Formats: sequence, C-alpha cells, structure tokens
Amino acid sequence: MIKELWTRRSIRSFKDTPIKDEDLRTILSAGLTAPSAVANYPLELVVIKNAETKAKIAGFYEFSGFCVQSPLSVLVCYDKDKRTSYFKDSDFGPLDASAAVQNMLLAATALNIGSCWTHALLSVEAYQTLLNLPKNIIPVALVVLGYTDKTFEHQDRYDEAKIHHDKW
Repeated sequence: MIKELWTRRSIRSFKDTPIKDEDLRTILSAGLTAPSAVANYPLELVVIKNAETKAKIAGFYEFSGFCVQSPLSVLVCYDKDKRTSYFKDSDFGPLDASAAVQNMLLAATALNIGSCWTHALLSVEAYQTLLNLPKNIIPVALVVLGYTDKTFEHQDRYDEAKIHHDKW
C-alpha cells in the first residue's frame, strides 16, 4: 500500500476502455470500507456512466470537465439523516466521505486505473436535481476513473519543516 500512496497522481485523461465490473466493485468496496466517525457509515455512492449526465456534471464546476472523457465517475455522498444521537449537532459526513475517497483513489492506483477527485460541495443542489438525490443525501466529491498508460515514480514530499512536535 505504501507504493500506491507514493505513486498516486491525479489523472485527467483516460483510455476509451470500460472499467471491468470486478475492478469497479473493488474500488467501491474500498470506499465503503473506510473508517467512519462513531461507526456511523452514512455513505452512499452513485456510479455515473451516462454520457449526457457526465456532460451536465462537467458544467457544474470549472475544473470537472475532464469527467466526460472517463468511462465512469462515482459521486461520493452521505446521508445527513444518519447522524448519531451522540453527535446530533455535528456533521462528520464530509470527513467520512473524504476517507472513502482516499481509499477509492488508492484502490484505483493498485488496479492501474487512473483517478482524480473533484469537490461536489459547491454544487449540492445541482447534483440533487440531476441525479434525483433525496434532500438528505449530500454529495461531497466526484471520483473520476479510467484506465491510463501513465505511471509515476515516488515523489518525496516529506518536509521536516512542516512537522511540529508537542507544540507549534
């Protein structure tokens, strides 16, 4: 898994090859296996393959146009009604979704599938309308996936100056 952490990069151009069902299931399973605050597991995933739908999504956000070139995208959402009574006033859904996205990106890298994620939080109502999401389902991120020929070497971003011990 360390290799995937070090070599994963955001990919925005893809081969015109459908993603194998077993690869997609592995990626989705990795997302749903992510840790969840207070074991709440509020995640919901929407797999998007339709070309017209992807074209509309490309218009939601300036930097998401590359999703039309991919075989599919996964909208990572959470159910805001699944907040636990213990933390009823706290919303950990975006944190849970972010953990799921990271797992999905790493799983894709392990399968030699390119990936890139873009936010969805500024387009909540647009996604809800386009995909018929109930109002309690909040989109957080769009994970764009597709096979690629690109590979990357480890790029060490460790910076001792950014590490603080016990205090700033």
